[in-house]
Amino acid sequence: MQEAQINEMREKGTGGREIIDSLIQNSSTYNLKTQFSKEKWLKKKMQKYMVTFEVKKAGFMEICDLYF
Repeated sequence: MQEAQINEMREKGTGGREIIDSLIQNSSTYNLKTQFSKEKWLKKKMQKYMVTFEVKKAGFMEICDLYF
């Protein structure tokens, strides 16, 4: 897949998992890789295309740091 197609999918609101699945389907060499290489490739793509973050409650010191 080309970057333009991926950006188009993002604009449509497609999730990261669907983008990765389409990359796997369109890859001609994915099935030739070893299991270790597949896991490494998936980890790299998940970091790139899946948005992950953790929401934490702000404490007193974090708020003070924010103002200073």
